Amino acid sequence: MPITLDKYHVGLVVPDAKLDGRLDAFWPIITTYAADNGVDTDAKMIAFVASCLNETGLRAVEEASYINTSYDRIKYIFGPSAPVIRDVEEWRKLGKKGFDEKFFNHVYDDSNRPNGYKLGNPPGTGYKYRGRGINQLTGYPNYRQAQKETGLPLVENPDLLLTPEGSVRAALRYWSKNDLNAIVADGTERSFLAGMKAMNSGLQDFSQHLHYWHALNEAIKKPVPRPAPATPVEAAKQAASGKTGISNVIAGAASAITIGEVVAKTGEIQGAVNASKGLFASLGVPSPYAEITLGSIILLCIGFNLARYAVKLWNGDAVSR
Repeated sequence: MPITLDKYHVGLVVPDAKLDGRLDAFWPIITTYAADNGVDTDAKMIAFVASCLNETGLRAVEEASYINTSYDRIKYIFGPSAPVIRDVEEWRKLGKKGFDEKFFNHVYDDSNRPNGYKLGNPPGTGYKYRGRGINQLTGYPNYRQAQKETGLPLVENPDLLLTPEGSVRAALRYWSKNDLNAIVADGTERSFLAGMKAMNSGLQDFSQHLHYWHALNEAIKKPVPRPAPATPVEAAKQAASGKTGISNVIAGAASAITIGEVVAKTGEIQGAVNASKGLFASLGVPSPYAEITLGSIILLCIGFNLARYAVKLWNGDAVSR
């Protein structure tokens, strides 16, 4: 089935993304490259977007600095890979960039990760290949593989992951390459958690991942609203003209010569009335009053349609089939 998750649904979950332009920047790229990376159902798309929202809030950002993080917290996060407290205190004196270089070169050097996941970084490149993008791609081998599969020069220019296109394409590639589509395909909470655990080795708390996953699954149930006309004048034009415009429907009703055509024109009347909703909305008419008015219009138009047909039938200008 085609994907129905829309940026409108994502905006319901992270409303600030509509204000700062994130959705407008990222959503077209996600929808352009998703299917090519196997993200071709709502279950997979919801899982992918929930993961990105948890990691960065759908922002292309670099890994946060630990310069102001307490040593106890650093030790908790990085375990045996953490530098000793003496080095951390000395590095803080270098300022943010100097600290980050020393810190990431240490924690992302495989020689300092005896019991942890090996990143495969050449010595002294932990800072260069720190986490970036909407899903925080980390480590030289991942950058190299993403470069190979996207064609973007990520090894020499890692900051391309801080652009919407670079970050989305790399994130989707990583998602597909690690078979996460297969893990989350059935759309259950259990499968989503399995995918997040596969993606985040060593992480214990997945409550925020689940928050976004549940929120997106609720949001997708809501219909995407049709865009309102820009002005009352434009709304009036939409209501009066076009394929389902009132003028065309009335003209069609006057020319109907069979009962089948009358039935079809009745359906078109409803389409014309729906088009008129934009006019009422742009004029600020409260919804209950608009619905009552439009319902009355439907009944009047159907009556007019049938009356015109009856006259034609009486005069012999129509046939009852």
